[in-house]
Amino acid sequence: MDADINTNLAFARKNGLIEQFYYGDNVHSGAYSYRLPETRKVAFISENAMFTNRGAMFVLAEDGSLWFGYFGGEKQQVAKNTAFRSIDAGYEKQLHSLVVDSKGEVWTAAWNSTNTSSLIKLNGLSNIVKAVARPINSGLALDTSGRVWSWGGMNINFGKDTPLNASPKVLPVQHELTVTWNGTNLPLESAPIMREGSLLVPMRELFEVFGAKVDYSNGRITATRGERVIQLTVYSKTAVMNGKPTLMSTAPTYVNGKTYVPLRFLSQSLGATVGWDAVQGDASIVLQ
Repeated sequence: MDADINTNLAFARKNGLIEQFYYGDNVHSGAYSYRLPETRKVAFISENAMFTNRGAMFVLAEDGSLWFGYFGGEKQQVAKNTAFRSIDAGYEKQLHSLVVDSKGEVWTAAWNSTNTSSLIKLNGLSNIVKAVARPINSGLALDTSGRVWSWGGMNINFGKDTPLNASPKVLPVQHELTVTWNGTNLPLESAPIMREGSLLVPMRELFEVFGAKVDYSNGRITATRGERVIQLTVYSKTAVMNGKPTLMSTAPTYVNGKTYVPLRFLSQSLGATVGWDAVQGDASIVLQ
């Protein structure tokens, strides 16, 4: 099932029937039914508004074939003899829609006024698992190594009939954030996060590897390791180290019910040195 911001709704039944509904100003004003040819079964539907082609819809079949059509018309196959595994309809036009083939390559999928389909390969992308079309004429893609890629811009031209993003400059967004302890990867149950340029990690997991004693009550944290005593308060940048107030760059906070604390400040306060690899997104803690 998929819906768009123009109040269109489409879904596929188990028997292969595709049904599409349109509600104008909250008043039901249209219903259409389709079936893919040769008893093909539907794997996925994508509407996503397609501003200049309202009522258009892509359908990905379980056999990897891709189909496109408008309200009430027969579905036509896009790029025959090509197997696909994901589709996301574009916001502005269907030619800004993105499909991923079985080889992990990304293409723009187009269906124009002359009832002919076309695909244009996006350079610089490989081993892609999923691609998502973003407004306007932009995209995100996830590859098999877990990296996220982005491209595109806000060049809006509703009259232009050629894909604006046919040859994007693809940029890596960010690696997964990791923490190593004395050269060994630290397996955190909850992932680190970035806030205000600082890396934050789950409080208890960090203090446990230091062997620090932790007392926690109503947002007030006291961590003790040997003669070092650190006092923190959630949402406050002021910390107290052995009785002396000091200012942190980022305050402790709550994330999904867990307390997160700034890794560099806490690690250094407990006697460790901290390194940061911005390219790989890895923080290394070394405790002698």
